[in-house]
Amino acid sequence: MTIESSQDFYKKEVEPALGILKGPVSTFELTKATMEQVKDRAIETGEIDQGVFSEIPLFDEISERQARQKAKTAKELLGILTESGTYPTKPGDGAALLRAEGELAAASIVEGARMLKVAPNEPDRHKAIYSNEIDRGQEVLYGQLDKELAASCVAVVRTGIEPTNVRAVEFANQYLEQYPWVEDLEGELPRIKEEKLKEFSEFLHEKYAPTFYLLRSEFGEISNDNLVQVANRYLELRGFTDKGWTCEPNPRRTGFFVNAGKNVLESGNRSVQITWARFEELMMHEVEIHMASTQNPRDIEAGALGSSSLPGIADVQEGTGMVAEILWKGVQKTEVPGRDVFRYMAVAYADGIYDGKKHTEQETYDFITSTMTLQGLKTGKDTDVSREMQKARQSSFDHVYRIYRGMPPGHILRRNAGYLMGKTKIIDVINETDKSPAEVFAFFQQSKTDPTNPQHDALLREYNLPTL
Repeated sequence: MTIESSQDFYKKEVEPALGILKGPVSTFELTKATMEQVKDRAIETGEIDQGVFSEIPLFDEISERQARQKAKTAKELLGILTESGTYPTKPGDGAALLRAEGELAAASIVEGARMLKVAPNEPDRHKAIYSNEIDRGQEVLYGQLDKELAASCVAVVRTGIEPTNVRAVEFANQYLEQYPWVEDLEGELPRIKEEKLKEFSEFLHEKYAPTFYLLRSEFGEISNDNLVQVANRYLELRGFTDKGWTCEPNPRRTGFFVNAGKNVLESGNRSVQITWARFEELMMHEVEIHMASTQNPRDIEAGALGSSSLPGIADVQEGTGMVAEILWKGVQKTEVPGRDVFRYMAVAYADGIYDGKKHTEQETYDFITSTMTLQGLKTGKDTDVSREMQKARQSSFDHVYRIYRGMPPGHILRRNAGYLMGKTKIIDVINETDKSPAEVFAFFQQSKTDPTNPQHDALLREYNLPTL
């Protein structure tokens, strides 16, 4: 940002948002037991209580109290703007300012949602301000949905049904009767070029396979019981232990989560047993992308470049992690949509991207359940529609509640669309780059920045770091 644009940002965006620091903190939270009851009922009956998701905390990691702390942090970071209009130019100022914008965006979403819930009878002009806080915050953090990508998500499920698969054909006809606009959707999901996939996969195996071979020889078998021990040994071999990182169990989570604030790789519950192959994929994602891009900026005293608060990196971080898994495996199956596709589809449907109408929790749940049922009938061995729908309800519930959780009526959270958005960006970068796999992967690990964002490139140049 220039001096003038920084001042403009501060006056127009920051000062009004600091109202977040005022007023009581609400307590919109459901107990875990109550949430499980809601989920069980939805899976059994296909019905979701209207507005129940609004009572869930907005973000798993951002409560209202934490949102206010983010606002305070942003205010401190924005101390680099002086009353005289002088804008310091030392390395890190740009990253600090951008991080402050991200902190305020997250805080604004939480605060806007809170005010719409606790003050439903306020004048419409006030409600419009709160709604704008939510929309502006999401624009900063998550960007805009892509209609073509949304179309591809549904098209990949709708097409390719074998005529001999009678159950799938019958269900597809019912599906098209209920959602006739689906028939007009076309497109393909992004794919890594085969030569690029082979090239990158060979590089990663040459670099990381020796460490995994050593782990296999030391532990023999891997299971959920010794997973934390194996992960800690991996961190030790990769040099992260010396920098204060550790892996610890956290039964409140599902799967792995990199807790940067505590320097902990949290290992949560798992519904199936871990395998060596899956462990290796997860280390590529969680450690070699998320953890490395957090620690490497710290090593050069550029911590802001490793902050998850930087606007525009939420999608890229998850996308890079997922692509790293694909590159390690060396195979990709875009004809079988994964969770990232259904997450994007759910957000797009809820937001009215497909048919121009905003949709309720129940409507979105019905659509995603039907679409996942069709996919299951299309590719699975089970031709029992009711059983396939039961499985689809379980998966689609998680996709849907993440969209509506903590949000007031008429609003959704677009964050879950970021997985596929970021994955698409990173696939495009890999397909188009003329740099070596070593250079590209080193870029992914050096910081939490978006290689397609010129604003992020400017931050990297402040530290004389390479761009793509």
